[in-house]
Amino acid sequence: MLTGPFVLGLLTRAELTSLQLLEHSALGFIALMAGSELEVRSLRARIGSILGVMTGLVVVTALIGIGAIYLLGDWLPFLQGSSSSARWAAAILTGVIMTARSPSAAIAVIGEMKAQGPFTQLILGVTVLMDAVVIMLFAVALSVAQSLVSEQALSLAFLGEIGLELFASMGLGLLCGLLILAIFRTRLVLFRMQWLLLCPIMVMWLAEQLHHLSFAGLSVHIEPLLTCLVTGVTFNLASDETHLHLDQGFHGSSPAVYLVFFTLTGASLALDQLWLIWPAALAVFFIRLMGIWGGATLGGALVGEPARQHRIRWMGFVTQAGVGLGLSARVAEEFPSWGVGFATMMTAVIVMNECLGPIFFKRALVLSGESQAHADDPLSEVELVGLDH
Repeated sequence: MLTGPFVLGLLTRAELTSLQLLEHSALGFIALMAGSELEVRSLRARIGSILGVMTGLVVVTALIGIGAIYLLGDWLPFLQGSSSSARWAAAILTGVIMTARSPSAAIAVIGEMKAQGPFTQLILGVTVLMDAVVIMLFAVALSVAQSLVSEQALSLAFLGEIGLELFASMGLGLLCGLLILAIFRTRLVLFRMQWLLLCPIMVMWLAEQLHHLSFAGLSVHIEPLLTCLVTGVTFNLASDETHLHLDQGFHGSSPAVYLVFFTLTGASLALDQLWLIWPAALAVFFIRLMGIWGGATLGGALVGEPARQHRIRWMGFVTQAGVGLGLSARVAEEFPSWGVGFATMMTAVIVMNECLGPIFFKRALVLSGESQAHADDPLSEVELVGLDH
């Protein structure tokens, strides 16, 4: 934020625009890592509970978010005076972004708290799987929002375009993943780590080249984030040795990628609008908490999770980070008239979630009794007894 055009001016608006490919590529790398963390084998043991809680979270949070944003449209500065279609578009995109989580933050908290057990497995499984679902939902929501703003009817041809977009994006991701795995299997150690950084750049370039192609009368649009996500999922097909090299590549490259992504995201934040939007951001923050509480409670109850955990399960799903920020930035690019204000509001919401989410999650792990770091804490035992009763 300090380097951006509203404080020190080290990066101007024009320079930020010219650096969009770099920002998009960094976001693609984050999606790549999210896909690589989606190990089906580790999720299989609790897949029923994970899918149940995740479904409750997605449905309840998205519906509450969509309804609230549409009803509050006249109160939101960036939607004042806009058409009903624009309000619906913003509401749908907000509902989807509200469901985003942060697998890296969850993994970090679990490691710090030395947590083990069914409650921890459930939170981690839902959080990791949610990123894949959110990116796919966003691809559909973005197409629907573009249709609403352009006042294009949701015809069968349009639905066919959405289906083709998802199929083409996932197919390209599979091909990219298999190509990178083939490179990693070779004995040529030199430069193979750099393919992890080059892959998102190649995907962004291919998406731009294929943007104007058509097949059977339907336009072909590649969703880069979905492509990078599927590429990352493909890495789970690798052997243990190759997977170890990939993990080392991710851990070695991620600090530089995060530095680029968060710096450019902060510099792009419209601080002149933040002062006007912060009451709305605070309202959206609490609306999201309501959705998370309702979705986690409902989903857990439907799949038979312990009733004593209903009060604390929602605390594990508050944190947001890179994926949510990237999706918000994408909205700003696609809808210039109201997207910048939208992205500023959502960035403020995500910052609050990122700051408070780990605190909530740590508390939930202590109260669940699965935190080894607090196993000898007498207060934790007292609180657990009180929670049981």
